[in-house]
Amino acid sequence: LTAYRNADKEDTAQIVTQLEVLYELQQSSINDEGKVHTQTSVMVGKFETCLQGDPNGDDDLQWRLCSYRPAVEFGYFNTW
Repeated sequence: LTAYRNADKEDTAQIVTQLEVLYELQQSSINDEGKVHTQTSVMVGKFETCLQGDPNGDDDLQWRLCSYRPAVEFGYFNTW
């Protein structure tokens, strides 16, 4: 989220928060011989929202996915 600037109004503080979520993603596919292959990955998703001073003027709390990455800092890697 970027800071909101409007020359017509007083500057008000914008309060933004971020939350990281650790989740497991499992994907399965079937090859030509009918054999199922499953891959499991552990990921970290970072979400953010504006708690106060939303530049869109929206009072509803709306979380936005701002990034995701493999959870390598926790020692998890893709497993087959």
